[in-house]
Amino acid sequence: MYRRRPRPVNRPASDRTHRAASKSARLGRYGRRDLGKPHGDDPSSGILLSTLNQLEPELLDQAEAERSEIVAKLSHEFRTPLTAIQESVDILLDGLAGPLQPRQLEFLTLARRNVSRLKKLIDDLLDLSSLQKGSIPLRMVEADLWTIARLAVEARQALGQPITLERTCEPRLTAALVDPERTRQVVLRLLENVAVHSGCEARVRVSRAGDEVVVEVADAGPGIPEDKIASIFEAFSQLSTGPGRKVGGAGLGLTLAKHFIERQGGRLWLQSRPGDGTRFFVALKATAS
Repeated sequence: MYRRRPRPVNRPASDRTHRAASKSARLGRYGRRDLGKPHGDDPSSGILLSTLNQLEPELLDQAEAERSEIVAKLSHEFRTPLTAIQESVDILLDGLAGPLQPRQLEFLTLARRNVSRLKKLIDDLLDLSSLQKGSIPLRMVEADLWTIARLAVEARQALGQPITLERTCEPRLTAALVDPERTRQVVLRLLENVAVHSGCEARVRVSRAGDEVVVEVADAGPGIPEDKIASIFEAFSQLSTGPGRKVGGAGLGLTLAKHFIERQGGRLWLQSRPGDGTRFFVALKATAS
């Protein structure tokens, strides 16, 4: 049961820090550079170069905003026909248009699975665009992180993913001020990440550390190379999981997860070594002492 807190929630300082960091990352990604120093004794060349150096980040910001707007518009346009396709496939699979042969059932099930994947990709792109604009609202309430983690675990277990879940503190100590749905989505993304990249059993642990409630999602998979850890939360970043293993998605899951946790004033980080598995940690401010 979630209990709504009566006080309004302001955007945390970490969000402002993140927006500044995002701008810095964009400049680095597009290769901002100093255009040089003036040559000779002509002062006009110095003025021109100084002006160009000042304009470059503004132009990059404008290009980034336009790109984000295009992605958002295209994603909205794709979403409508995909919804129609999904509804039609569901009608057929539910037998409302008549009985199905086994082969027809197989193909329609495959179609529904891939339509769901496409819709998830589009939702991720829309979320990324909204986050970049700072336009995703949060519904911050006091909620039990153990319950939120359990709901995410049960959803993945229903799909056949092996997961163990434990709590290492008193039940009253796992309450935190969070957006329950966004936090559940983050835990789901971390569990999906285990299924895709390691294929091993996931271990979820909810604990208390000082004034934070911590949700740990761990696996005993191949781990992440040290030189790849720094880029793991970057948008569209994907890791190879080995020969013959395909990874779906657009590489946005961990990016969005980190955004959502930091928007709530929390932290998301990982520990990993090749051959020793990976551990993700979500820490959010506790409400009970």
